[in-house]
This record gives sequence, C-alpha cells and structure tokens, in this order.
Amino acid sequence: MLFPKMLGLFFAAGGTLFGVSGCSYFDAHDSPAAPSHLPGRLVETTYSDADLEAQNLKVLYRFRSVPNLVMVKSQGFQSSLSQPSGAMISIADSSVFQNLMAQHGGDDIRRTVPDHRLNLISALASRGAARTEAGFSTVYSDIAARGIVINSVQVAVVDSGVIPVSYPMKMGLTSSTNLTLDTDECRWSEHGTAIASVFFGVFSGGNSPCSTSSYAATEQLMEPGLSPFVRLHSIKISFGKEGQTYLRPNLESLQLAAALDEAVASGSQIVNLSIAYDDKSPPYEASLAEQYVMAKAAERGVVFVAAAGNAGRHLKGVDLFPATYKLDNIVVVGSHTTEMRHALNSNYGVEVDVTAQGDQVLTLGILGNEERFSGTSFAVPIVVSALSLYRALNPNGDYRAMLRDLYSSSNPNYAWDQSPSDGPISRYGRLDVVQLLKNQYR
Repeated sequence: MLFPKMLGLFFAAGGTLFGVSGCSYFDAHDSPAAPSHLPGRLVETTYSDADLEAQNLKVLYRFRSVPNLVMVKSQGFQSSLSQPSGAMISIADSSVFQNLMAQHGGDDIRRTVPDHRLNLISALASRGAARTEAGFSTVYSDIAARGIVINSVQVAVVDSGVIPVSYPMKMGLTSSTNLTLDTDECRWSEHGTAIASVFFGVFSGGNSPCSTSSYAATEQLMEPGLSPFVRLHSIKISFGKEGQTYLRPNLESLQLAAALDEAVASGSQIVNLSIAYDDKSPPYEASLAEQYVMAKAAERGVVFVAAAGNAGRHLKGVDLFPATYKLDNIVVVGSHTTEMRHALNSNYGVEVDVTAQGDQVLTLGILGNEERFSGTSFAVPIVVSALSLYRALNPNGDYRAMLRDLYSSSNPNYAWDQSPSDGPISRYGRLDVVQLLKNQYR
C-alpha cells in the first residue's frame, strides 16, 4: 500500500502565467490546501447515521460512489473496530483494501505495452500548436467529413471551480459542486476555469459558438445552440489563500477524497486531476479513502488523468499523489514544449506515462479574457480530451483497452536537446490522437 507523505494540495500549473486576473488568488508556486489533521476511521458498514451516532461515532462523510463506505470519528473507538463484524468493518484492519488493490493495483496494463522510452530523435518537423501537433484537427475534420455521430461523455474536473465564461462552457457545464464555503466566484482561482476552457476552446466574440482553439468541442461537432460532446462536472475544493478560511467543516483533509467521490457519483467516465499534494502528510485514513474510491471506480470503468507535477525532477521514488498511487486506472501526464522538447519544469521518468504539449496553452480566465498558461496542469485536459473522444466513439469499451491504445499509440520521438540526462521524458511518448483513434471510426 502507498500512503502520501503530503498534505497541502498544489495546482500543477507550472511556472508561466500571463494576464492573471486581479480577483484570482491563484499562484502557481504557492497554492497549498489548508493543513489539517482530521482524525477518523474509514469503515464499511450497514449502519445508518443514526445507528452510528448511537454508538458515539460521528459521521464525517458518507461516500456516494461506494455503498456503505463511511468516514467516522469518535474518541476511543479504535478497539471497537479492531475486530471486524458483519455490520461494520474497518477498511484499514481488514483484507478489503488489499483485495481491491490486487485487482486494480500494480502495473499490469503498462506491462502489456512495449516500452518506447529510449527513443530520442529530432521531432521538430511536427512542431506547432498543440491541437495540430497532437492530431486533433485531422481527426475532427475526418469525423466531420464522414458524418459520424459523437456520443456525449461525462468528464469531471476536480479543481478550483469552473465559471462558465463562454457560450460552449455554459452549454457543456452539466453540474457544479462546491465542497467549500466560498460562494464568491470573484475570489476563486481561475485555474479551474482555464482548465475547463481547454476542452471547450477560446471562442471569437466572447459568446460566439465559433471556436478558434478547442480540443473537445469544435465547430464541426457542435452547431450553434447544441451542447458539446463533453458534459462537464465541476467539483470545487479549497486551495491556497482561500484554504482554512473557506474549508468546509468535517472535510478538512478529506476534501480530495470527497471530491473524487463526487466525481465518480456524478457518472463521470474520466476525471481531470490537474493537482498534486505537496510535501506534508495527510492522515492515513484520508489517503486510504482516496485510493479506495479510485480503485472502486475502476469497476465502473472510470479513468483518472493526473498531472505529473512541475518540479523538473525524476519521479523515481518520489511520492507525488494522486499521480503516483499505484492504480491501473490512473494516467500520469507530463508536458513537452511547442518544439517537442522536454518542458524543463515537468517531472519526468518512467513514472510519467505520456506527455502532451502543455506549453503556452490558450485558455480563458474568469473574466472571459484570453490567457496563456504552461505546465502539466494544462497538458492533462489535452489528454482527457483525447480519451473523451475515444470514449465518445467507443462508449462501451473497456478502460484497460483504451489505456493500452493510449500508451501504444504514443509517439516516442522528442527533440534530443533538453532531454533529461538521468531518465526518459516519459514511458511511452507524446500524445498522438490520430494513432489513438485510427481503429475507432475508420
């Protein structure tokens, strides 16, 4: 089992910010969640909240995506849970978690795909805007020419909250859950809104449906008045300066576990995690809850796409959660530049599955203004867009097959210069949407 030595949550946005709005508190280098040490115990129980209260067990959080999973708290209840019973089982003290990890932990999917990590040649011939370089334009044009119907896909973004500042975002935002006490959107970091705009694009004329840069909703696939094929669920959690002030009571360091639970309960098939813990340790049981929810979500075919982080270091032996939880339904995404070089601030190594061009990504801020961001945070939604399109074309496919196709279709070629001397940029290479989808609609 892996448990983080980290607590505060950081946006994995990276070091380049352009035109950040004055009412945003987001700082790419200093956005930790409020530190807390919430005592509790994760249990599986058939007891109702009233039954638990009668046993002096306060219900901190009842999970929606996993039946009968509850986080409880009480003074001196450790001994009462040490012996599993039919009515209440401590997840930490039973074989339940170990059995689940045996099914969805490890590296089984990755082992079935040839390792491309040793290929480093000049890739500058294919450089360009990320949408073009990864092949989105080619695929969307081909789909439109063939008149292929695109199914809708449910996608969750766990982040600082999404403010729908464009017509397509308003049409695509299906639900918005706020796990904080902050209802003043002007205080929200624009990180979440910028992430969401990668899916829906920067659109000329503000509320115009005409896209100038988009990954998961284009003019070919979305007529005016119709919704994008990505149906977005926003789950807001606390970060940075808003941390302790607006943290919802009873959640504290449970907020990420609760957010993951909300994402799965929303029916989302893919979850965007452009976030990472910092170097402080959350409570053991909170980490256990995060892993348990994500592993159980694999049974529904849910995939989590997580940022590799922006410390510019090799991830071997580094705990950077949620990215490095050892689960087969987590994809770890690094970043490369517009010239196919390693983005120097992107973490690297075989622990990074693939990279996308998270460099100078055109986005929208919370005032609807255009901004460019760089970092692994913004590489993540590009990969999520590709997997969303895969799922839209293959709605009943197995998540393992989808990830095998993602890994095997990745382009192993990077520009040779700026490559790390102590390890590969990624395990499989750069996102290649054309190759990923070549057998899905042709």
